[in-house]
Amino acid sequence: MVGVWTVQTDHLPLISLMKKNINDIPSKRLQCIKVKLSRYDINLIHVPGKKMFIADALSRACISSHDNDVDIDVSDVVHSINMFTNIRNEFVHETIKDDLLKQLVYVCKNGWPNQNNKVSRELKPYFNMRYQISFEDDLLFLNNRVFVPMRLQNRILFKLHEAHLGICKTKTKARSLFYWKGLDKDIEEYIGNCAVCNKFRSENTKDPMICQEVPNLPFEKVACDILDYGKDTYLVLVDYYSGWLELNYLSSKISSQIIKILKVIFSIHGIPKQLVADNMPFNFNEFQNFATDWEFVLTTSSPRYPKSNGLAEKGVSIAKSILKRSDEGKVDKQLMLLEYRNSAIIGSKFSPAQLLMSRILRSKIPILNNSLKPTLVNNFNLIRENKNIKTKLYYDRNAKVKNNNDFQPGQKIIFRDLLTKTWKPGKIINKYNTPRSYVFSDDTGNKKRRNIVHLRPAGKQLRYNWYKDNSVVLKPSWIRKRRIVPPTKLNL
Repeated sequence: MVGVWTVQTDHLPLISLMKKNINDIPSKRLQCIKVKLSRYDINLIHVPGKKMFIADALSRACISSHDNDVDIDVSDVVHSINMFTNIRNEFVHETIKDDLLKQLVYVCKNGWPNQNNKVSRELKPYFNMRYQISFEDDLLFLNNRVFVPMRLQNRILFKLHEAHLGICKTKTKARSLFYWKGLDKDIEEYIGNCAVCNKFRSENTKDPMICQEVPNLPFEKVACDILDYGKDTYLVLVDYYSGWLELNYLSSKISSQIIKILKVIFSIHGIPKQLVADNMPFNFNEFQNFATDWEFVLTTSSPRYPKSNGLAEKGVSIAKSILKRSDEGKVDKQLMLLEYRNSAIIGSKFSPAQLLMSRILRSKIPILNNSLKPTLVNNFNLIRENKNIKTKLYYDRNAKVKNNNDFQPGQKIIFRDLLTKTWKPGKIINKYNTPRSYVFSDDTGNKKRRNIVHLRPAGKQLRYNWYKDNSVVLKPSWIRKRRIVPPTKLNL
């Protein structure tokens, strides 16, 4: 045939097929059609079948032909797989035994039905990809991916994750080599239950900020923490409303010494309704009894998570800065505290002294007498709330909302050991009375309390039972079994 020939066809996909490169055609069957037609210079035109009278008549009286040279042309598109002989034999053997793959082999050899409703329920998910499925050398392929029988899926997962790569890398590798229904989910479950990967996985991403409730009155809610500076120890107390800072020397970290100083502070400013502090030593019985006797609520933050007592940590940072500058500049630290209490809070024109005492305190800096007169500040809590909204907005830009933060009693988890920087198994006992805080037991039975930033749910229940010899895979009884229709009953 010389020159360009115009060919009419009622098969519209054939036109787009001829425009593609052979490497972009996934199906071997379609590749063969492309190779057969590539020897001719054809201009394909689509014509509806009802108008192709001559071609339709001739198609009913066609003669058989044996064109052996086509096999040579398409030899480069036949699948070949680099697989150890024993493993390949297992694939062939299990493919024949697998009920689902047996059906796929049958329709690959005998042809697919023309309509989806004539296919058995098990094969319906594969109907739209039927042109990409082929059966060669006793193995089933989806394009260039091998169908894995159910009983060998465990071994393939083990091989894929033998190097302990992450979920994304393992999925990428698996998608280029193997195929079975639910491959991605099985990889997630398998790696999620890998003890090695769980032990050395990275830290949790931070959760969105929960802002502390802004009190309506001065000294209604305070935060407390202990500061170690050199060989000295100090008690730091900050008022949530005014930002008033107290810095008192501690001769000892025992509860009785802390209680003694707090009584002095409370006798000056009044007893707060709520005191937020760390656990040690504020969670001891002696301090809890003090809170009960003096009628204020003691709220402790999650251990190893100082962010949950952020205001106290900020107060410690400010107090430590004052002590450093006091020592370096040879200035009385009490004078520096006075100036700090007289200085306006950032984002506001009011100082802690004005908010707590409604007046500016006299210091060494000259000031008008009228400025020292008491002036009441109203609705400052609204300014605090607006500031918290902005702070939360910036903080949450890199935060992530998690769907697995609600742990139930008895649930298996893994927790972050901050000393070894690894994850260890545990079990939830109950939720603590503060947000995002849980009590759990480790593998030795010791009770611990942590914020959810240090907790993760253990791997989900596996869809398979994994055996150490990687030879047997059984599904639990709660998994719905596939109802397989024998190939002889396919409605073709």
